[in-house]
Amino acid sequence: MMHRPLLKLLLGALSLLACCELGYAQEPPAPVRLVVVELFQSQGCSSCPPAEANLNAIAGQPDILALSYGVTYWDSPGWKDTFATRAYTDRQWAYAKYRRRNNAWTSQAYVNGHADLASSDREKLDQAIADATSQGPQLVLAERPTRGQCRKPRSLQTLRHALLGLRV
Repeated sequence: MMHRPLLKLLLGALSLLACCELGYAQEPPAPVRLVVVELFQSQGCSSCPPAEANLNAIAGQPDILALSYGVTYWDSPGWKDTFATRAYTDRQWAYAKYRRRNNAWTSQAYVNGHADLASSDREKLDQAIADATSQGPQLVLAERPTRGQCRKPRSLQTLRHALLGLRV
């Protein structure tokens, strides 16, 4: 008699695990090549508005991560770029050092951390993105389960609560 509740508990656990594994046994999503475009700009830079327009134009594409950083070297006594931070300037100089350059400028863009260019030139920006798309690292972007799909338990405690019918 004591074996019957234990058998029900084990069968319930097995069916719950099978349901969860079925939800994840689908074909994995195809890898995509994510292109990261980093624009270094300043409010005091006359060539930056066209570069920002170019960045905004590509920002909505699903395979592009468009980032804009305000740098501080345009700041002067009495005027300060309100979006600039020292960390962004340091990041740009770290790229310059990596590329063995002794200068940095606005509006400078790095594509996937390698190609650098004046991002106000849309044709060159598009070409650098195309090159990175064909040569960049592949990423698999996982999709979240939709309503009705089983999710894997976060822990054994969660699984234990689900088997016992307790709220998590």
